[in-house]
Amino acid sequence: EITTRLVGSEMCIRDSIGAATTIRVSHCYGMRDIPQLSLTIKASYHLVLLWNAIAAITFISLRFAIPSMFTQNAEVISITASLLVYAAMYQLSDGLQHVSAGALRGIQDVKIIMPIAVMAYWVLNLPVGYLLAFHCGMGPDGLFAGYIFGLSAAAVLMIARIRKKIRILRTA
Repeated sequence: EITTRLVGSEMCIRDSIGAATTIRVSHCYGMRDIPQLSLTIKASYHLVLLWNAIAAITFISLRFAIPSMFTQNAEVISITASLLVYAAMYQLSDGLQHVSAGALRGIQDVKIIMPIAVMAYWVLNLPVGYLLAFHCGMGPDGLFAGYIFGLSAAAVLMIARIRKKIRILRTA
């Protein structure tokens, strides 16, 4: 229950930052205040990275304590502790892609989000996770690493799209 609450509160705050980003960016976009739009997006990235870094540090710091609350099986605790490190790394990419999707919604560039998600999760995440887990012998760690790879790819692609759209808006 503690893990569920910890992860749930992290997701709730991340979702709130993403929603606030959408609202604030759309306001700046509607006013055609591109400098403020850029600052809003940067502030959102800083805020979500700070929050998700705190969540990541918490996951890493408590990686043995959390599973110990549910079991005394040393093997289960060891596997869970290993996966919680990946869950910590996942936080940063997830926050970036979530805020980026909010920013894209705010500048009314919503059609690109789905193709980026499909490419990142289906074309990259699944094959990389499968390769790492089953062909490189990483097991569950490989599946999680593939997921982090897909999330990171989505974040990078969305950030690139935002930068492109802001350059276009500045020249318009």
